[in-house]
Amino acid sequence: SEAYKLLRTKLQFSFADEGECRIIGVSSALTGEGKSLSAVNLAHSLSQLNKKVLLIDADMRRPTVFTKLPVQKMPGLSNFLAGQNDLNSLIQPCGLPGEERAFAVISSGRIPPNPMELLSSPRMAKFLEVLRQHYDYIIVDLPPVGEVGDALAVAKSIDGFLLVVRQNYCNRLALKDVVRQFDFVDSRILGIVYNCT
Repeated sequence: SEAYKLLRTKLQFSFADEGECRIIGVSSALTGEGKSLSAVNLAHSLSQLNKKVLLIDADMRRPTVFTKLPVQKMPGLSNFLAGQNDLNSLIQPCGLPGEERAFAVISSGRIPPNPMELLSSPRMAKFLEVLRQHYDYIIVDLPPVGEVGDALAVAKSIDGFLLVVRQNYCNRLALKDVVRQFDFVDSRILGIVYNCT
């Protein structure tokens, strides 16, 4: 809990204008580093500041947010991007037991055959711009960059990325390659979350 509060504080100092909604992507180099759990905990921590927070599960290959929170998997992001559902039908309120403050969640939806094409579509960019008008922070859980290019496909709509690195799991070469890929698409890395220490 204290570690995520510290992360929350550092993130707030990463952005000069407190009045604007910030979209933060959470990714990793490899599967199994704890990026989804970090995204959930970050969303919860930000919501404790009375901020309007939205968590989007954009990992449409191996979605796990719905397994960590009391929300439904469908309808979700893939259903909207495929034109099957409207935006209002996706947003689910989520509060942890015994807490008044809540954040909103958009689940991944049905696993599509073309997740990268959906994430790189103009519909996805417009979707995030519309949501930006209604929230203080939007946390986007994305697939590992070292395995698929989905996070890079949506990078232009993201204000900054957090990379989750699991101790004694991710090697330096894999992490260096991820940093290089983000640099290639001119994306801002806000910091690295060192997990399982």
